[in-house]
Amino acid sequence: MPPTAILIRTPTDFSKTFSEVFQHFTMGTLRVEIEPVIRKCLEAIFNDLPYIERDDPDLVTAYLDSIAGPLTLLQAAGLIIFAVSSTCDSCGDEMQNDRLPGRQPKCAFLRW
Repeated sequence: MPPTAILIRTPTDFSKTFSEVFQHFTMGTLRVEIEPVIRKCLEAIFNDLPYIERDDPDLVTAYLDSIAGPLTLLQAAGLIIFAVSSTCDSCGDEMQNDRLPGRQPKCAFLRW
């Protein structure tokens, strides 16, 4: 299956990634003057994500509401999150720890 990508501009966009386990990384170098704000936004978005029970709609809603501000700040700084999910045909059951078998999803930032 070819890689899929989702631009994440809103909490609703982010909710589309809940069926995957994501790693996140930053592409490129951030300007020194905005790096602290961006780091705090990333922490606000990703630090609690592992603890969100996807089967608990109230918790998911609260989490999505909490990331609206950080997503807006990222966009104001000229950054956007996109999620890329790709299939790894050569990977099998060895990817079981916190990952879906054969999937290698990632979250990244792109200069907009």
